[in-house]
Amino acid sequence: MDLDQFKAPSNILAHYQTTAREMLEQTRGLVDTVVVGIGTAGHWRGCFNKA
Repeated sequence: MDLDQFKAPSNILAHYQTTAREMLEQTRGLVDTVVVGIGTAGHWRGCFNKA
């Protein structure tokens, strides 16, 4: 099992499949700006791949 989030493609995929969908649903797709902290970059990469 590889727990290195920096190399794990599932890190980005998880945010693509869940976080991005939640953000779009809660804002009814009306997103102008997203501010995120950069750690592994999985959050923003997953969300912006969805957009």
